[in-house]
Amino acid sequence: MKLDFEEKDIVYLDLILEQLLSGKTIDSISVMKDKILLETNDVNVSLLQFEYYVEILVNHCASEIRDVRNFPILRRNGKTKRFSENGGFKGYYNRWEIFENGRKKKEDAELNYYISNEKLSKWLLKSKWWPLIIAFAALIISFIALFKH
Repeated sequence: MKLDFEEKDIVYLDLILEQLLSGKTIDSISVMKDKILLETNDVNVSLLQFEYYVEILVNHCASEIRDVRNFPILRRNGKTKRFSENGGFKGYYNRWEIFENGRKKKEDAELNYYISNEKLSKWLLKSKWWPLIIAFAALIISFIALFKH
């Protein structure tokens, strides 16, 4: 499972989520950018990044975009509060990390299992012939002994 945002984006996403939970609708991306710049003092955030954050919010069903007279407004939906109560994007990221670590451990265990199975198969392939050769030699010796007497 691939995550569609990075750890550095969590601060901004949770700030936008808080704004939405406080009952505010975000009339334009540039207005939201100015609000978040006041709170974080990060001048490096561009307008494109905020459009990216809005897209992430909508994809995670934490908000919705409504067109009012052909003007997009970002507002909260029925899942916004529940998403925030579950930890917001920080909680989502933590759950994703736990899931990914578990998946990686499982893949490593499967790989180790296959490697040990391959070694065991090679050993069985090499060692199973000796009893067969001894049994075949014993059969030949017993036939010779049977026909000789």
